[in-house]
Amino acid sequence: MRMSLGQDRSERLLTSNRWRWFVLSALTVLLFTRPLIDLSLLTLEGDDHYSHVGLIPLIFLYLIWSERERVFAGGRTKAWVAVFPAIGALVLATAGLSGAGQTDGYDHLSFMIEAFVVAYWAAFVLALGWK
Repeated sequence: MRMSLGQDRSERLLTSNRWRWFVLSALTVLLFTRPLIDLSLLTLEGDDHYSHVGLIPLIFLYLIWSERERVFAGGRTKAWVAVFPAIGALVLATAGLSGAGQTDGYDHLSFMIEAFVVAYWAAFVLALGWK
């Protein structure tokens, strides 16, 4: 069956947006590799107070995956909105890095994981836009 020119263009745009999201996601994970490793180690230590913390990024990724049909639907616009979560991620990461010597390691890790989630959100909005 032959697609119309508009359908073909929207399919290419959707594929391009998915690749952009994949690349930005990989860069975000690479940027936050050390805090993610620290989070994994903290989760695996067996301390009952922190054993659930590792689920936060996993739940975040699951929510995106479970709504992927809606998420990757065409018609997204306004990618400039990504500036706001990017600034938020930068503020959280700066707070985590600057206060690392003044607070315990858990506070530093908390700031960095929050910064990861917000940076991932910014990458998502930058790649796919906001409706």
